[in-house]
Amino acid sequence: MKLLTSICILISTVSLLGEATLFVYPDVFNDVERDQFVTGSFPDSFQFGTATAAFQIEGAWNVDGKGPSIWDVWTHDPGHVYNGENADDADKSYYLWERDVEMMQELGAKFYRYSFSWPRIIPNGIYGSDEDVNWDGVKFYNETVNKIVAAGIEPMVTLFHWDLPQALQDKGGQIVEEFPSWFGPYADLCFKLFGDRVKHWITFNEPQTVANCFEYGNCAPGQYMPGVGSYLVIHRQLLAHQTAYHIYDNRYRASQKGNVGITICAGWCEPASTSQSDIDSSMTQMQFQIGWLMSPLIGTGNYPQVMIDSVALRSKQQGYEESRLPAFSDEEQQLLLGATDFFGLNYYSAAVCTPGNFSTDPTPSMYDDQNVISWLPTKWPGSASNWLRSCPYGIRRMLNWVQDNYNNFETPWYITENGYSAPPKLCNDTLDVNKTQYMVSHIDEVYKAVVEDGVNLQRYTFWSLMDNFEWDDGYSKKFGVYCVDFNDVNRTRSPRYSANVYANIIRNNGFGNQSLIEELESYGIITSEGSKLR
Repeated sequence: MKLLTSICILISTVSLLGEATLFVYPDVFNDVERDQFVTGSFPDSFQFGTATAAFQIEGAWNVDGKGPSIWDVWTHDPGHVYNGENADDADKSYYLWERDVEMMQELGAKFYRYSFSWPRIIPNGIYGSDEDVNWDGVKFYNETVNKIVAAGIEPMVTLFHWDLPQALQDKGGQIVEEFPSWFGPYADLCFKLFGDRVKHWITFNEPQTVANCFEYGNCAPGQYMPGVGSYLVIHRQLLAHQTAYHIYDNRYRASQKGNVGITICAGWCEPASTSQSDIDSSMTQMQFQIGWLMSPLIGTGNYPQVMIDSVALRSKQQGYEESRLPAFSDEEQQLLLGATDFFGLNYYSAAVCTPGNFSTDPTPSMYDDQNVISWLPTKWPGSASNWLRSCPYGIRRMLNWVQDNYNNFETPWYITENGYSAPPKLCNDTLDVNKTQYMVSHIDEVYKAVVEDGVNLQRYTFWSLMDNFEWDDGYSKKFGVYCVDFNDVNRTRSPRYSANVYANIIRNNGFGNQSLIEELESYGIITSEGSKLR
């Protein structure tokens, strides 16, 4: 998709601030055409929201009939999580969820993306009859859905955000052939119980992250299956997704009039140079990362051809009789193609890519299969997480790549996560400049993608509503716009400056408010750089 020239961008900025040119990171990202901060409002239909996930905030891990999840088991095993921490209590949202809804109202969020805990609803994982249902868990989610709806906020529910019932892991987990037949009835039950009020369902969150757990064995369920389990788990999740999609389509869509989609990791791979080899390596990684899930659902019904060919070649070189990448049957491809109403895209960072040279390595690896080397430039602004550096233009380029390569069904896109990790500090220290810089720079690039480029993006979600349990990092990384005091038994929540800025952006549907721009300048969050004009 052709990006507009800097002339269009300059007009909108000059009209507001004379000759000044605004940047968020002027020392690093100061190309006028690419990086300039542009003011304006999103289309009236565009929506802003926020997000959490059940395991990360609920706590009450064994309360009121809930069964253990694979992450409960993983975190209880010493040595797996930073500082020996766990999510047994987390944010105590099982008890404090009404305060969480108040915070959504304070932000003015139009929707709230959160997840249901499968083992809280079906402790043994398999739904065969109502005797398998934990009705206390159902009551909890009914209360949260009702309160969110009553507050004028739309619930957007993820069915699986990594907390698989341990009972299913004991039967083989996500990589066995039976997995779709376990997930389908669970989804069916949720559609039946909550679908009169929940109109946006996400089946799976970030299958690629789950694949990483199998690639390295360093997160739940702790199965180390590099280059094999990583492909198999996504294969099963895709089949489980289409199973749930068709259940909804056949049984509930006509009466409930909702939508079913999936959320994926969606970064950007910047070519290291303008050489064709670097450009090709970038496109290869994008297909391995995003096309891996988009191609089966809104492309061809199958994996990207570059992925099929590359894994088959590497598998043959390593002595495998057949490709390590599982194959879909013709019937499965027909069921997969078109089986999503929207795509959720979780963007945090970008990388720089160039061709690799892994052809002689005998160890299976889904990353070596790509034959791409990628890295995060140290000049990009960092965060508390070593995998997250700020590259705002990456989200715009990713959205344009998706629109250009996977628009077969005119599928709407949602940013379902975008966020920044900060190190711990006291909740009375509310001025979080770095997080606010990340937020406004990325929302502005989303604005350019929607308004200037015409990308079919309809929602933006900042991660996260509040600090929470960040998986293997425990409580050491703070993503929330609300600070949570984990030393307080009451888990007091208090807004950071980023919460106030986000509320202002939501209230004004973007950056059309002159007073906000001036305030951001006063804190050094955006900078007037007339000398950068070129």
